[in-house]
Amino acid sequence: AGTLALSGCVGGGGGSSSSSVSYHRTGSALSDSTAFSYDASLDSTWTARQEYKNVRYYDTPTDSDPTFRSYIHPYTLVGVNNAFARGLSGSGKTIAILDSDFYSTVHHEITDKNAAGNVSTYGTLSYDTYSYSDCLSGCFHGAHVAGIAAGDYNSNSSSSVPDDTGYTWSRGSFSNLDYGTIGVAYNAALHLADYTKTSSGSQPIHWALATDSAKSASAIVQNNSWDFASITIDTLVNYQNNNSTSDGATYSAVAGETASNWDTYASALNNFQSTGVIVRAAGNNTSASEVAGIAGMPLIYSDLAEAWLTVGNLVVNGSDATSSTVTRLGNQCGLAAKFCIFADGYQITSSIGGNNGSMYWSYNGSSMAAPIVSGSVALLAEAFPNHTPEQLVDRILATADNTFFTTTDTLTFANGITHGYNSEYGQGILDLEKALSPITSSMVSNGILLGSGDSGNISSARRFDLDSSQVRLGAAFGDSFYKSLNGQKAYFYDALNGGFAFDMGALVKNRPVTSNHNHSFDRFMDGSTILNQKMPNGFSFISDKSKGDAVEGSMMAVVPISSSSSSFVGQNIHIQNALSFTQRNGNNGYEVNSSSPFNIPFIQASEQGNSAGGMIDLGLGTLSFGMFEGKSVDYELKTTGVVAEYGRKLGSTHTSIFIGRTNEHSGFLETSVEGAFAEQSLAETTFAGFTSYGAFNNNWSYNALGSVGSTKMNVNGVGLLHDIHDVTSTSFAFDIARPIGLNEQDSFHIGISQPLRVESGHAKIMIPQLYEKGGNLKFSESSVDLSPSGRQIDVSLGYEATIDDAFNVGVQFAVSKDYGHVKSDELVSSAFAFMKVAF
Repeated sequence: AGTLALSGCVGGGGGSSSSSVSYHRTGSALSDSTAFSYDASLDSTWTARQEYKNVRYYDTPTDSDPTFRSYIHPYTLVGVNNAFARGLSGSGKTIAILDSDFYSTVHHEITDKNAAGNVSTYGTLSYDTYSYSDCLSGCFHGAHVAGIAAGDYNSNSSSSVPDDTGYTWSRGSFSNLDYGTIGVAYNAALHLADYTKTSSGSQPIHWALATDSAKSASAIVQNNSWDFASITIDTLVNYQNNNSTSDGATYSAVAGETASNWDTYASALNNFQSTGVIVRAAGNNTSASEVAGIAGMPLIYSDLAEAWLTVGNLVVNGSDATSSTVTRLGNQCGLAAKFCIFADGYQITSSIGGNNGSMYWSYNGSSMAAPIVSGSVALLAEAFPNHTPEQLVDRILATADNTFFTTTDTLTFANGITHGYNSEYGQGILDLEKALSPITSSMVSNGILLGSGDSGNISSARRFDLDSSQVRLGAAFGDSFYKSLNGQKAYFYDALNGGFAFDMGALVKNRPVTSNHNHSFDRFMDGSTILNQKMPNGFSFISDKSKGDAVEGSMMAVVPISSSSSSFVGQNIHIQNALSFTQRNGNNGYEVNSSSPFNIPFIQASEQGNSAGGMIDLGLGTLSFGMFEGKSVDYELKTTGVVAEYGRKLGSTHTSIFIGRTNEHSGFLETSVEGAFAEQSLAETTFAGFTSYGAFNNNWSYNALGSVGSTKMNVNGVGLLHDIHDVTSTSFAFDIARPIGLNEQDSFHIGISQPLRVESGHAKIMIPQLYEKGGNLKFSESSVDLSPSGRQIDVSLGYEATIDDAFNVGVQFAVSKDYGHVKSDELVSSAFAFMKVAF
């Protein structure tokens, strides 16, 4: 057996890379961030704070050190500023530090944590006795590492550090150090243990017990900035391959201690990984092609590869890694490349002991890079509270910046996410900005996860594309869905199942307003777009010129069968044009399309489809009936329906009643329900109403229509939309007209109408929440009142006159209250006038 020699770690490449990963930056309501939104102004504020800058404010490069003359702040390089700008601080998380040489009375940088009971320890801690010569070679290593990982934020106060001697630095007093420094996860708790101690005469046993204690303290990460002084992982791998030894026996033969002691330590590490991430420093030997022996431990104990990060040290000479010189300052990743990343651990200023716990020093090494990563793990755990340690590690590795070197191999993660790496730099540089952004691949986009019913697990969940999951409202609903869902926090998931908060109201799209001819100058000037030609032989042909001049664009043919019956077929024309309201005597029809207030709104999908039916004299009146299949006007929902009408003349008026039924696929009442809202749906609407037209007396004539419908919707398969019931909707229109007598052909009219509006109805919508750590999906339930906040009422009045056969004039005023069925104190109004001359 060999001897166990350990030490603390104190102290180019170039090319291209490839990856199929897509990182979505902030700015969209649906891909903003996790529950912690990015604030660019706050980002600038953090990076300008002296306390932040102090992390690398001293021992800055000089002309005598040209290699490192210009570099990025070490926190900014890995995106800590981006995390701070989201409000992340490590709050509620604990970072375990297994190290040596802590300060005996708790350094100023962790005073607040200690006072709040957020500093715990295991075993006896070793302490340095401060002297100037000690710190030249490195003192208070554990205190320095703890300060980087989780040093307090001191409110950027210029007097936060007690400097009663004026001696806070080896070179003398620097006033800016009175601000102190800040740790990566500055609000995280700390659990401290000493790796130099033994238990039962064994260091690995002591490490195992310290790791178990860290797990009991609920640490999300254990930082280990120490390793073998001279053993690299390839030595152990080669020994095992050549001698077929067990994992524990391999470490025992190369590094000392018994195999069972190593197995005990490995078991403790494996148990810790069920709730936390192991972070280890790679080593500081720039000539070494492999990481240190324990840093590469998953290569021997394969179970440890689950949630393990080995961290190397580098510095970037320039504005970014891609376009600058990158200098590696420690071991290459080598065989550990798959779980190896880098951070900048060069000249990091952090806490040490001495001077009543207010001393600071700058150290170099992977020992300093590792706690930057450990603190970042705590930040990510705060952002993704349902992530397992393995998921956190995958997120870090899959988003690491690999743009500054040539990749030679690829690591594959869940849902087709891949990431390129090489043996020198592993996966690349930690990049928190990317890790905190949604990650997608060509296989998997951002999605909403649904199980069976209101439950399920992510392991078997259905994924519905976020961009395709929406409710596109029909005009009848006004703002009902939006006002119910706006402001409700929901979560979508990226390809690595990271939960990202968004406003559920953002999935409510395109709240249209019913086309209103009262506010249309073209419609007012041009008159009806429906052309009705009644032939002497009884045939009638109806077309809608708004769909083009060609016959095949729109046509309905009414064919007499006998003196008391006829049939019709239609294409792309409202089926109501075959009913008695429009089939009036002579050529004075009142044809309709979907923009007319006198259209029956439940059957307007026939405008984009085919229809057929017939009419027959029955008793004193006429029975009309028809069926159609088509697409809704707004969103082209597949719709089928039947309608029947019975009407008769009563004196100088003609009145009818109608009844019908429609089926709409993937929506209801011309509202499109897509993606995660309903995998499959069918809405059934039963409707009824009346129409009437005629004359009050010799002067006044009128037109009237009223309708009411009842809708129920069935959702098949999975979906967020549940229990849609008791949906009642109405519409009405009334218009009166009379000649004024200013000339032989003039007319004055007044009209009032309400486009289709949902009067009552309720729906339940499941709001996706963060799934639990075990993967169980969670939803909250929102009850949606389907009635809109307002009621649109349209009033119009106008005058038209034919001066002679070649000269027409007209004027119209219209006003709408609560336009779009959205309550408003403002009125929508319009006024038109025209003169037409035929020549």
